[in-house]
Amino acid sequence: MTEKNSVSVFGAALTRRNFVKVGGALFVGFGLVRAKAAGTKNSLDPTLPGSWIEIHPDNTILIRTGKTDFGQGTTFTAYKQIVAEELSAPFDAITTVVMGDTDRTPDGSAAADFLGGGMPNIRKAAAYTYQALLDLGSQRLGVPKDQLSVKDGIVSGNGKSMSYGELVKGQQLKLTIPVKGNLTDLMGLTVTGDPPMKPVSEYTVIGKSYKNAVIPSKVAAREKWATDVRLPNMLHARMVHPKTLGSKLVSAGELDKIKFPNAQVVVKGNLVGVVAPTEWEAIRAAQQVANSTKWTDWKGLPGSPELFI
Repeated sequence: MTEKNSVSVFGAALTRRNFVKVGGALFVGFGLVRAKAAGTKNSLDPTLPGSWIEIHPDNTILIRTGKTDFGQGTTFTAYKQIVAEELSAPFDAITTVVMGDTDRTPDGSAAADFLGGGMPNIRKAAAYTYQALLDLGSQRLGVPKDQLSVKDGIVSGNGKSMSYGELVKGQQLKLTIPVKGNLTDLMGLTVTGDPPMKPVSEYTVIGKSYKNAVIPSKVAAREKWATDVRLPNMLHARMVHPKTLGSKLVSAGELDKIKFPNAQVVVKGNLVGVVAPTEWEAIRAAQQVANSTKWTDWKGLPGSPELFI
Protein backbone atom coordinates (compact mmCIF):
# COMPACT_ATOMS: atom_id res chain seq x y z
CA MET A 1 0.00 0.00 0.00
CA THR A 2 1.73 3.19 -1.21
CA GLU A 3 0.73 6.65 -2.40
CA LYS A 4 0.19 5.13 -5.85
CA ASN A 5 -1.49 1.99 -4.54
CA SER A 6 -4.17 3.14 -2.16
CA VAL A 7 -7.00 1.27 -0.48
CA SER A 8 -10.53 2.61 -0.92
CA VAL A 9 -12.37 3.02 2.37
CA PHE A 10 -15.99 3.83 1.47
CA GLY A 11 -14.80 6.64 -0.79
CA ALA A 12 -11.80 7.67 1.33
CA ALA A 13 -8.27 6.73 0.27
CA LEU A 14 -5.85 5.01 2.66
CA THR A 15 -2.17 5.18 1.69
CA ARG A 16 1.15 4.37 3.30
CA ARG A 17 3.60 7.20 2.76
CA ASN A 18 6.64 5.30 4.10
CA PHE A 19 7.99 3.10 6.87
CA VAL A 20 9.71 4.71 9.84
CA LYS A 21 12.02 3.24 12.46
CA VAL A 22 10.56 5.27 15.33
CA GLY A 23 6.98 6.37 15.92
CA GLY A 24 4.44 6.27 13.12
CA ALA A 25 0.86 7.53 12.89
CA LEU A 26 -2.38 7.52 10.95
CA PHE A 27 -3.24 11.03 9.78
CA VAL A 28 -6.79 11.74 8.63
CA GLY A 29 -6.83 14.58 6.13
CA PHE A 30 -9.12 15.62 3.30
CA GLY A 31 -9.51 15.64 -0.45
CA LEU A 32 -11.70 18.30 -1.97
CA VAL A 33 -14.76 17.44 -4.01
CA ARG A 34 -14.73 20.50 -6.23
CA ALA A 35 -17.86 22.10 -7.59
CA LYS A 36 -18.46 21.58 -11.30
CA ALA A 37 -19.11 25.25 -12.01
CA ALA A 38 -16.38 26.87 -14.10
CA GLY A 39 -14.03 29.12 -12.19
CA THR A 40 -14.79 27.58 -8.78
CA LYS A 41 -11.68 27.56 -6.64
CA ASN A 42 -11.30 26.36 -3.09
CA SER A 43 -9.35 28.70 -0.84
CA LEU A 44 -7.78 25.89 1.17
CA ASP A 45 -3.99 25.92 1.30
CA PRO A 46 -2.97 22.26 0.93
CA THR A 47 0.36 22.96 2.64
CA LEU A 48 -1.36 23.53 5.96
CA PRO A 49 -1.66 20.59 8.37
CA GLY A 50 -5.16 19.35 7.61
CA SER A 51 -5.63 16.42 9.92
CA TRP A 52 -9.01 15.79 11.50
CA ILE A 53 -7.77 12.90 13.59
CA GLU A 54 -4.35 11.43 14.41
CA ILE A 55 -3.83 7.93 15.81
CA HIS A 56 -0.44 7.61 17.52
CA PRO A 57 1.63 4.49 18.32
CA ASP A 58 1.21 5.08 22.08
CA ASN A 59 -2.57 4.66 21.58
CA THR A 60 -3.27 8.36 22.12
CA ILE A 61 -5.56 10.22 19.74
CA LEU A 62 -5.60 13.85 18.60
CA ILE A 63 -8.68 15.50 17.10
CA ARG A 64 -9.07 18.85 15.35
CA THR A 65 -12.11 21.06 14.82
CA GLY A 66 -12.64 24.58 13.54
CA LYS A 67 -15.26 25.11 16.25
CA THR A 68 -14.19 27.25 19.22
CA ASP A 69 -15.26 26.36 22.74
CA PHE A 70 -17.23 29.16 24.38
CA GLY A 71 -17.20 27.69 27.84
CA GLN A 72 -19.80 24.95 27.49
CA GLY A 73 -17.09 22.35 26.97
CA THR A 74 -18.62 20.90 23.80
CA THR A 75 -15.27 20.42 22.05
CA PHE A 76 -13.67 18.87 25.12
CA THR A 77 -16.51 16.55 26.10
CA ALA A 78 -19.17 15.98 23.42
CA TYR A 79 -16.73 15.93 20.49
CA LYS A 80 -14.36 13.61 22.33
CA GLN A 81 -17.28 11.30 23.15
CA ILE A 82 -18.46 11.30 19.53
CA VAL A 83 -15.01 10.41 18.19
CA ALA A 84 -14.34 7.83 20.90
CA GLU A 85 -17.72 6.22 20.19
CA GLU A 86 -17.20 5.92 16.45
CA LEU A 87 -13.66 4.60 16.96
CA SER A 88 -14.70 2.20 19.73
CA ALA A 89 -11.85 3.73 21.73
CA PRO A 90 -11.67 4.88 25.37
CA PHE A 91 -12.73 8.47 26.02
CA ASP A 92 -9.43 9.12 27.81
CA ALA A 93 -7.44 7.99 24.77
CA ILE A 94 -8.26 11.35 23.17
CA THR A 95 -5.59 13.39 24.88
CA THR A 96 -5.38 16.42 22.59
CA VAL A 97 -8.06 18.67 21.10
CA VAL A 98 -6.93 21.35 18.65
CA MET A 99 -9.75 23.81 18.05
CA GLY A 100 -10.60 27.13 16.45
CA ASP A 101 -7.20 27.70 14.85
CA THR A 102 -7.48 28.49 11.15
CA ASP A 103 -3.92 27.34 10.46
CA ARG A 104 -4.21 24.06 12.35
CA THR A 105 -7.81 22.89 11.90
CA PRO A 106 -9.42 21.52 8.74
CA ASP A 107 -13.00 22.68 8.53
CA GLY A 108 -13.23 26.37 9.37
CA SER A 109 -16.85 27.33 10.22
CA ALA A 110 -18.45 29.64 12.74
CA ALA A 111 -18.22 29.00 16.47
CA ALA A 112 -21.86 27.98 16.68
CA ASP A 113 -24.17 25.05 15.97
CA PHE A 114 -21.70 22.59 17.49
CA LEU A 115 -23.92 19.51 17.55
CA GLY A 116 -26.13 20.43 14.60
CA GLY A 117 -23.72 21.55 11.89
CA GLY A 118 -20.37 20.66 13.39
CA MET A 119 -21.08 17.16 14.71
CA PRO A 120 -21.58 15.41 11.33
CA ASN A 121 -18.07 16.41 10.20
CA ILE A 122 -16.18 15.06 13.19
CA ARG A 123 -18.42 11.98 13.40
CA LYS A 124 -17.98 11.09 9.71
CA ALA A 125 -14.23 11.68 9.94
CA ALA A 126 -14.12 9.26 12.89
CA ALA A 127 -16.29 6.73 11.02
CA TYR A 128 -13.94 6.79 8.02
CA THR A 129 -11.00 6.38 10.40
CA TYR A 130 -12.61 3.37 12.07
CA GLN A 131 -13.11 1.62 8.74
CA ALA A 132 -9.49 2.31 7.78
CA LEU A 133 -8.31 0.84 11.08
CA LEU A 134 -10.40 -2.27 10.43
CA ASP A 135 -8.72 -2.61 7.03
CA LEU A 136 -5.32 -2.32 8.69
CA GLY A 137 -6.34 -4.86 11.32
CA SER A 138 -7.50 -7.29 8.68
CA GLN A 139 -4.17 -7.05 6.87
CA ARG A 140 -2.03 -7.34 9.99
CA LEU A 141 -4.02 -10.10 11.70
CA GLY A 142 -4.85 -12.04 8.55
CA VAL A 143 -8.53 -12.08 9.47
CA PRO A 144 -11.42 -10.99 7.19
CA LYS A 145 -12.63 -7.50 8.05
CA ASP A 146 -16.18 -8.65 8.78
CA GLN A 147 -14.88 -11.10 11.39
CA LEU A 148 -13.09 -8.44 13.45
CA SER A 149 -14.38 -6.77 16.59
CA VAL A 150 -13.10 -3.68 18.37
CA LYS A 151 -13.30 -2.72 22.02
CA ASP A 152 -11.38 0.03 23.81
CA GLY A 153 -9.14 0.54 20.79
CA ILE A 154 -8.18 -3.15 20.53
CA VAL A 155 -8.90 -4.94 17.25
CA SER A 156 -9.53 -8.68 17.74
CA GLY A 157 -10.28 -11.68 15.57
CA ASN A 158 -9.56 -15.40 15.42
CA GLY A 159 -7.85 -15.35 18.80
CA LYS A 160 -5.46 -12.54 17.80
CA SER A 161 -5.53 -8.86 18.70
CA MET A 162 -3.67 -5.58 18.15
CA SER A 163 -4.18 -2.09 19.54
CA TYR A 164 -4.68 0.90 17.27
CA GLY A 165 -1.22 2.08 18.30
CA GLU A 166 0.32 -1.23 17.22
CA LEU A 167 -1.46 -1.05 13.87
CA VAL A 168 0.09 2.33 12.99
CA LYS A 169 3.47 1.83 14.67
CA GLY A 170 6.41 2.05 12.30
CA GLN A 171 4.28 3.44 9.45
CA GLN A 172 3.19 6.87 8.26
CA LEU A 173 -0.32 6.31 7.00
CA LYS A 174 -2.62 8.85 5.48
CA LEU A 175 -6.39 8.61 5.10
CA THR A 176 -7.82 11.14 2.66
CA ILE A 177 -11.55 11.67 3.13
CA PRO A 178 -13.85 13.42 0.62
CA VAL A 179 -14.85 17.00 1.42
CA LYS A 180 -16.78 19.72 -0.37
CA GLY A 181 -17.23 23.43 0.20
CA ASN A 182 -14.93 26.34 0.92
CA LEU A 183 -12.82 26.82 4.03
CA THR A 184 -13.72 30.51 4.20
CA ASP A 185 -17.49 29.97 3.88
CA LEU A 186 -19.60 30.65 6.97
CA MET A 187 -20.04 26.93 7.64
CA GLY A 188 -16.64 25.92 6.27
CA LEU A 189 -16.00 22.52 4.70
CA THR A 190 -18.36 19.54 4.81
CA VAL A 191 -17.30 15.89 4.95
CA THR A 192 -19.17 13.95 2.26
CA GLY A 193 -19.87 10.29 1.64
CA ASP A 194 -21.66 7.72 3.76
CA PRO A 195 -19.24 5.68 5.84
CA PRO A 196 -20.93 3.13 8.15
CA MET A 197 -21.58 4.71 11.53
CA LYS A 198 -22.20 2.99 14.82
CA PRO A 199 -25.90 2.48 15.62
CA VAL A 200 -27.21 4.13 18.77
CA SER A 201 -28.06 0.71 20.23
CA GLU A 202 -24.33 -0.04 20.44
CA TYR A 203 -23.28 3.19 22.18
CA THR A 204 -21.05 2.75 25.21
CA VAL A 205 -19.51 6.23 25.50
CA ILE A 206 -22.18 8.73 24.47
CA GLY A 207 -24.76 9.19 27.20
CA LYS A 208 -22.30 8.85 30.06
CA SER A 209 -20.85 11.67 32.15
CA TYR A 210 -17.18 12.53 31.75
CA LYS A 211 -15.10 15.20 33.38
CA ASN A 212 -14.39 18.28 31.30
CA ALA A 213 -10.60 18.26 31.05
CA VAL A 214 -10.28 22.04 30.79
CA ILE A 215 -12.36 23.07 33.81
CA PRO A 216 -9.32 23.17 36.17
CA SER A 217 -7.36 25.40 33.79
CA LYS A 218 -10.40 27.65 33.28
CA VAL A 219 -10.89 28.07 37.01
CA ALA A 220 -7.17 28.77 37.45
CA ALA A 221 -7.28 31.30 34.56
CA ARG A 222 -4.71 29.38 32.52
CA GLU A 223 -6.91 29.18 29.42
CA LYS A 224 -6.48 31.83 26.74
CA TRP A 225 -9.55 33.80 25.63
CA ALA A 226 -10.09 36.76 23.31
CA THR A 227 -9.81 39.14 26.29
CA ASP A 228 -6.35 37.73 27.02
CA VAL A 229 -4.89 39.00 23.75
CA ARG A 230 -1.90 41.25 24.37
CA LEU A 231 -0.10 43.18 21.63
CA PRO A 232 2.82 45.63 21.89
CA ASN A 233 1.60 49.08 23.02
CA MET A 234 -2.01 47.85 23.01
CA LEU A 235 -4.62 50.16 24.53
CA HIS A 236 -8.06 49.41 25.94
CA ALA A 237 -10.99 51.67 25.04
CA ARG A 238 -14.43 52.55 26.33
CA MET A 239 -17.08 54.68 24.65
CA VAL A 240 -18.90 57.61 26.22
CA HIS A 241 -22.51 57.47 25.09
CA PRO A 242 -25.24 60.15 25.22
CA LYS A 243 -28.30 59.36 27.28
CA THR A 244 -30.66 59.77 24.34
CA LEU A 245 -30.88 58.74 20.69
CA GLY A 246 -29.92 61.41 18.17
CA SER A 247 -28.09 63.68 20.59
CA LYS A 248 -25.20 65.76 19.28
CA LEU A 249 -21.96 66.40 21.15
CA VAL A 250 -21.66 69.85 22.69
CA SER A 251 -18.40 69.32 24.62
CA ALA A 252 -16.42 66.37 25.87
CA GLY A 253 -15.76 66.15 29.58
CA GLU A 254 -12.34 66.89 31.05
CA LEU A 255 -10.21 63.93 32.10
CA ASP A 256 -8.82 63.91 35.63
CA LYS A 257 -5.13 63.28 34.84
CA ILE A 258 -4.28 62.92 38.52
CA LYS A 259 -6.59 59.92 38.90
CA PHE A 260 -6.00 58.61 35.38
CA PRO A 261 -2.48 59.69 34.31
CA ASN A 262 -2.21 57.16 31.49
CA ALA A 263 -5.66 57.64 29.97
CA GLN A 264 -6.54 59.83 26.99
CA VAL A 265 -9.81 61.23 25.61
CA VAL A 266 -10.47 60.70 21.89
CA VAL A 267 -13.06 62.86 20.10
CA LYS A 268 -14.08 62.45 16.47
CA GLY A 269 -17.22 64.28 15.49
CA ASN A 270 -19.94 63.03 17.85
CA LEU A 271 -17.82 60.09 18.95
CA VAL A 272 -16.25 60.29 22.40
CA GLY A 273 -14.02 57.59 23.79
CA VAL A 274 -11.30 56.99 26.34
CA VAL A 275 -8.19 54.85 25.83
CA ALA A 276 -5.81 53.58 28.50
CA PRO A 277 -3.14 50.87 28.93
CA THR A 278 -5.40 48.80 31.20
CA GLU A 279 -9.05 47.90 30.77
CA TRP A 280 -10.04 48.92 34.29
CA GLU A 281 -8.47 52.38 33.91
CA ALA A 282 -10.32 52.86 30.61
CA ILE A 283 -13.63 51.90 32.26
CA ARG A 284 -13.21 54.22 35.25
CA ALA A 285 -11.86 57.10 33.16
CA ALA A 286 -14.78 56.82 30.70
CA GLN A 287 -17.24 56.96 33.60
CA GLN A 288 -15.57 60.12 34.92
CA VAL A 289 -15.54 61.79 31.47
CA ALA A 290 -19.19 60.86 30.90
CA ASN A 291 -20.25 62.78 34.01
CA SER A 292 -19.12 66.10 32.53
CA THR A 293 -19.71 65.48 28.81
CA LYS A 294 -22.52 67.64 27.40
CA TRP A 295 -24.93 66.62 24.65
CA THR A 296 -27.89 68.27 22.94
CA ASP A 297 -31.32 67.30 24.27
CA TRP A 298 -33.34 64.58 22.64
CA LYS A 299 -36.20 65.99 20.59
CA GLY A 300 -38.34 62.91 20.62
CA LEU A 301 -39.32 60.50 17.88
CA PRO A 302 -40.29 61.94 14.47
CA GLY A 303 -43.95 62.02 13.55
CA SER A 304 -45.68 59.25 11.68
CA PRO A 305 -46.75 61.01 8.44
CA GLU A 306 -43.57 60.00 6.66
CA LEU A 307 -43.64 56.39 7.79
CA PHE A 308 -44.35 53.87 5.03
CA ILE A 309 -46.28 50.68 5.76
